[in-house]
Amino acid sequence: MSSLRPLDPSFPIERQIGIDASAIVLVNPFTLDKADEATFLKTWQDDAEFMKRQPGFISTQLHRAIGESPTYLNYAVWESTAHFRAAFTHPDFLGKIATYRVSAVASPHLFKKVAVPGICVALRMLSIRTDAAGRKNLMIKLIHPVAGALAIATIATFWLSTALSELFGSHALVTSVKTAIPWGFLLLIPALAAAGGSGVTLAKGRRAGLIGAKFKRMPIIAANGILILIPSALFLASKARATEFDSIFYAVQALELLAGAANITLLGLNMRDGLKMKGWLRRKPA
Repeated sequence: MSSLRPLDPSFPIERQIGIDASAIVLVNPFTLDKADEATFLKTWQDDAEFMKRQPGFISTQLHRAIGESPTYLNYAVWESTAHFRAAFTHPDFLGKIATYRVSAVASPHLFKKVAVPGICVALRMLSIRTDAAGRKNLMIKLIHPVAGALAIATIATFWLSTALSELFGSHALVTSVKTAIPWGFLLLIPALAAAGGSGVTLAKGRRAGLIGAKFKRMPIIAANGILILIPSALFLASKARATEFDSIFYAVQALELLAGAANITLLGLNMRDGLKMKGWLRRKPA
């Protein structure tokens, strides 16, 4: 297992990650026995592949000292300390640290760019990469939360308009609400598809932890929508147009409200977990 030797013992990385900052750079020197170099490179590659999949990661580069010195330096760019903190304290990453050879000693430390007049600037490093794959990944990262929030807002609008029209409105208002809801599917269905599709793409095959919890909820959300919410909305719209506000109408509407509340809750939990993965919400300690 690799050991950590603080670059600055008075302010180690464990304290640095508690400070909110954007556009940060991780500088991580490694010293190790020459006999362990091949194993180190393989272990570091696995470690880096994990980090590369995490939200907020921008780029990384490993360097080796010139000559016979088995000394390495890793330079990694992150969007913020919040993103790096979420990745650095992730249980999967902590497990990977244990696979380094005993001779490997790491000294990770976080830095920010500094402006020196006439020499260098401290422009904020953007997470927008110049290659096409980077731009596509950024677009997916934008689409996923927007589509999820839009889906929650749409279902919540359906739910509240139904409840309020029944409690305080006339049959004419109820009819207007029930006949309008199916038109809202033109917005809701693409939003759910975009949220689900972009989520699968961003997961990159991972199914553990918070990502796994989100994936377990998605079949329930989809089944609720396909088997209950859509058929109920179409049936209620038809009954409302015919002014048939009978016991069957209200029974189906009660089922629709329950299924809608369930989907709002499940989508809300998915959004919460997404915010935790991005580092915008702190995870509860295990």
